[in-house]
Amino acid sequence: MPGEYGYPNLNDNDWIWGGTLTDIETTLTHGIRWEGSDATRVNYMPAFDGMFDAGQVAALTSHVLSLSGKAKPNATGAVLFTENCAACHGATGAGLPAMGAPALNDAIWLYGGSEAAVRKQILAPRHGVMPGWKDRLDPATIKMLAAYVHSRGGGQQAAPAAEPATDVAQAPMAETDG
Repeated sequence: MPGEYGYPNLNDNDWIWGGTLTDIETTLTHGIRWEGSDATRVNYMPAFDGMFDAGQVAALTSHVLSLSGKAKPNATGAVLFTENCAACHGATGAGLPAMGAPALNDAIWLYGGSEAAVRKQILAPRHGVMPGWKDRLDPATIKMLAAYVHSRGGGQQAAPAAEPATDVAQAPMAETDG
């Protein structure tokens, strides 16, 4: 499951929509931008073509590449990123899986990490689609497939559930020998 251009690698720890068992099961069940499920995950990066001049596009492209150490940071690109990209990708480019916004601060690029590829994604973003499998696979098979994908080398652990608070007034008194 190494992934190819436009298809995510399922062997790493880079998850666009989250890598917990529950996240993976939801993706398998309902898909991504798939018309066959009302519960599909949907998020679209806006096309910035026509919003910035050529110098601004170059500055933003360079800044995005700087987040993963592939270019030098620049003030103009940083401002444009903060104003137009950080709401989804995070201030440091770490991504926001709850929104399906990928990390930009690592070396993993779904549509390529070259200057030309990043510029193209800024101006006219591609939006991948994955079908949901709820109508083709039974729930037990989807759970097993989610566990398999999770085990391939990057599945994330769910956040631990908060322990319920103990009400001291209702807690049983300890018995003593005396």
